Amino acid sequence: MSKQILEFWSKMDKTYPKAVYWIAGGIWFIVGTLPYFGYPEPFKGEMGIKNFIILILSVLLLAIISCILIYFVKKDKNDIDATIKKANKMLAEGRNKDILVLRKKENWSRSLWVEGKPYARLELGEISKKAAINEQDHKSLAEIYIDDLGWTYVSVERYKDAKETLEHGLKCAEKIQNNDDKNYWSAKAKRHLAGIEIEKTEYSEADVLINEAIQFANNIAEPQRKNEMLAGIYYGLSLRFLKDNKNKQNIETALSYAVQSEGLRASGEMTRFVKIYSLKGNIYEAKNDKINAEEQYRNGLRIAKELKRTDEIIRNLLGLARIVASEKERQQHIKNANNLLEKTPVPFRIDEREMKLIKL
Repeated sequence: MSKQILEFWSKMDKTYPKAVYWIAGGIWFIVGTLPYFGYPEPFKGEMGIKNFIILILSVLLLAIISCILIYFVKKDKNDIDATIKKANKMLAEGRNKDILVLRKKENWSRSLWVEGKPYARLELGEISKKAAINEQDHKSLAEIYIDDLGWTYVSVERYKDAKETLEHGLKCAEKIQNNDDKNYWSAKAKRHLAGIEIEKTEYSEADVLINEAIQFANNIAEPQRKNEMLAGIYYGLSLRFLKDNKNKQNIETALSYAVQSEGLRASGEMTRFVKIYSLKGNIYEAKNDKINAEEQYRNGLRIAKELKRTDEIIRNLLGLARIVASEKERQQHIKNANNLLEKTPVPFRIDEREMKLIKL
């Protein structure tokens, strides 16, 4: 019997009993120190039993709430771990097509990006890449090299890996038979490569790549995909002029491109459209227009939270932290942003130091 108990305990997730232990211990310690601060001993006298029951119920309630929160946090992590384990098993069994179908069906790349899980995106991207190589599927390879791996490397600041991966993805895109797919993924590769140059403040190189991306985008026949790609390119151009603030006109140019991007995305996917708020907030902040900047950041934060788009939550929190008058609110925004940044690196983040430099 004792052996069975030990086996059960070894398999049990220790997080839950530890949480209960610390809650119970913490409350008991607080209650026990009350007499030292002039309060009557809680478990003596007529109210002793009643106070003890209240204590037990309080511990129970807090323990239940804590365990529910832990469950949802761990469930999310366990779901991703289970998906990675499943994908690895399929790869070992030679089920390459099934992996690529599942990647599309469950939208691994996009969902993990929106949720702010770059490392899981890279891990599943590597598995998908191997499956696509085995199948000689150039379209899937282009998507995986350019999005799943290439741009994710940018977000975690692995620029050398990002550039090499994106350039290889561009070669895969050139082998795609469908012209719209070829032009779409070629444009995206060029756009992402330009993004690396913008991050490095190499604006001349970025301009060349952006112009090449525009050429590919203009050759996309399907209007929605063309608009989506051009919206992304204009977003990048807006950032390019926001960061390259040699004169006041560049800030106005940044705003013009942001508005063009906003117009093209207006009828598109909301998880893409939400990016415009933090971008326009940055631009208004650079113009020293705190009223419009705050409006953009607050709207962006609200919508990003609804969509659970972590990188945009971070951007809007940092934006608000720079402009709000309340020191208490500022510190709370910084704390919340830093907590998220521990797991979700953010490309194109205009930090406080940069914002001080670009104010005119």
